[in-house]
Amino acid sequence: MDVMGILLRELKEAYSNDENGDLKIASRLTAVLFAINTNTMNLLFWTIARIQIGDESLRLGLTEESKKVNAANFAFYLEQKREMPLLNSVIIETFRLHGDPNSFRVVAKDCVVSGLAGGKDLAFRKGDHVFLLSTYDQLKDIVGDKDSFDGRRWIEHTSNRTINKNLLSIPSNQVLAPFGGGKHLCPGRFFSLLEMHLVVAFCIQHYEFKVLERENLPSKHVELSAPINQPNRPMKISVRYTS
Repeated sequence: MDVMGILLRELKEAYSNDENGDLKIASRLTAVLFAINTNTMNLLFWTIARIQIGDESLRLGLTEESKKVNAANFAFYLEQKREMPLLNSVIIETFRLHGDPNSFRVVAKDCVVSGLAGGKDLAFRKGDHVFLLSTYDQLKDIVGDKDSFDGRRWIEHTSNRTINKNLLSIPSNQVLAPFGGGKHLCPGRFFSLLEMHLVVAFCIQHYEFKVLERENLPSKHVELSAPINQPNRPMKISVRYTS
């Protein structure tokens, strides 16, 4: 069964007793399609580009991992994903460098927040709308160069089968929130991450990519409306089908 078919089946079951179920299903599918064509596509670009301009051993390691899974079978890929700890690490690192998680909140009651930049207190009134951007507070206590891409940065954690049960496995003392937080946490986050793993694994198996501008990637361009930032200039990547 195709990916969207699985999602549609689950949505129909979830809203089977809701008189506005069809409308809610349509809204969810529209949101998913929007996310696929923006955030997922952006993350796919950055992941492929990072892999291609990285060291040869990283690409060889990912190629060897991809041979262990059947990326054409979405229904069983969640279990197979655990066979690709290196890819999991690469995607987490790509999130770290190119994610701009943001979210909107409505203040529930009058309050004062302390400890902000400059040491000043900030007063909020009930009903105030707050926009949160945590670009500069993605991960705490990173070992090594924080500004460089290291595809193996999280491999020790992602290869640990006793804790590698989540789609985005990171150490418990780290913070990474590309999908917001609280009750407004993105409902499609698990689908999105699984989709990302599946697509990259399939691409590694069946396509050959070549970055035509290997000297550097487009610089990061933060957009408040895009949790995954878009390239700020065109970048040419050739694609060749291999099998």
